[in-house]
This record gives sequence, C-alpha cells and structure tokens, in this order.
Amino acid sequence: MLLFAILDYRKPSWKYVAGGIVVRLLLFYSGHIQYFIYSVIFEWLTMAIYDFASAEKGQKIKSFGRYFLRLFLSYLVVLALSLPLLLPMWNAMRISLERNAPLSYELFSADSYEPIQLFLGFFFPFIKANSTTQAYYRNLLNLSHIGYVGVGIVVCGAIQFIVRIRNTGKRALTSARPDYVAFSIAAFIALIWSSSVLFNRLIYLIPILNRFRWSFKLAFYLDFFLILIAALVFSSFL
Repeated sequence: MLLFAILDYRKPSWKYVAGGIVVRLLLFYSGHIQYFIYSVIFEWLTMAIYDFASAEKGQKIKSFGRYFLRLFLSYLVVLALSLPLLLPMWNAMRISLERNAPLSYELFSADSYEPIQLFLGFFFPFIKANSTTQAYYRNLLNLSHIGYVGVGIVVCGAIQFIVRIRNTGKRALTSARPDYVAFSIAAFIALIWSSSVLFNRLIYLIPILNRFRWSFKLAFYLDFFLILIAALVFSSFL
C-alpha cells in the first residue's frame, strides 16, 4: 500500500493507483479488518507527513489537495469492490452482543505494551518471561526485535542525525529527507499507540477504533517503520 502510494506521489501514474487498489483489496479480503483499518490510518498519516515535508514552501496546501484527491478516488474504488464482504461484516457486527457497541475501556486497554518491555525486546530477542512480565507473555516479549543488524543500523542513523543537529542546528531538521521524517513520526505514533495509556484514552474516543482491543498489535507497525528507516540509513552508507 505505502509503496504504491509513494510511487504515485513521486511520479503520478494510474498503474500505481491500480497497484495500490489491488494491494488494499488483498489486505481487506484477508479478513482481519482491524489490521486493514490500522494500515489505512498509517498510509494516510505517512503520506500526509511525506507530502508536507516534500512540498516547497507556499505549495503545501496545493500539493496536498492534488495528490490526496487521487488517493481518495482510489479508496472509493476499494470501498465499492469490498462491499461483498464489508456489508456482511457490518451486519454481523451490528447484531453481535459483544461488538455492537464500543468495548469497555478495561477490555479495550488490556494487553498494551509496557515501554520497558518494548525497549528490552529491541536488544534481547530471546528474553524469557519472569514474575514481572508473565502477564504480558502472550504479547511476545521480543515482538519489537527487528534483528541485530536492523537495530544497529537504526541506532547508527540516530547517532548520525544527532551529530548533524549539533553541527548544523535547525538546518538538519529542515533539510531532512521527507521519507525519514514521515517514517520516523509514523514509528513514534505506533510506539505510543502500542504502549501509552494516555494516548489510548484518546483513541478510545474515536468510533470504530474503540471496538478494537489488544493495542500491542501496533508494535507490528513500529517494526515496519523501523525496518524502513534502517533500509534508508543503510542505503545512505553505500
């Protein structure tokens, strides 16, 4: 989804629009609506940040509207082609005793990650549950691990960026590549969504999203964006 969205942004083409439609439909028809909605949110969020960071000064609003009109039209096609499954799913949710209303906050907020648990998972993929982490065992203590090489490259990239800020000040921020900016912010949002109680209190106020439980699943999106960042950092070394 994100690949075709970025390709279409960089070089508008209906073949990229069609490719994005196909991938979105495949994800939707895989049957897990929670991951589909999360993916749609992160696609729009990432592309909005990418667009804002890419557009020239004074052209941000114009650029934003022109691209997102194409993205919106592609989603209308996805909506139309997903109706054979979407309508039965909506009806099943409407008549379900458990899902015809928002979850209780206790159930909604259950099984989020502890920040320290995520941090340890980066560096200790074979960590075992103990008396402290036993309650979180089914969350997978090492879910945030993206490989020692990936973690090492992300750390090197962070150090490199800090050095640039010290040497060039604000120019390091304003001159940052749009994909770095977009992926980094998306990764941070996935991090706090999967682990922050305060952030999830805000999410609970949003219709539909307050019917989804187990926010530790957002760690998959954290991993995804960290891997993208690692790939970008590695390519800059070549």
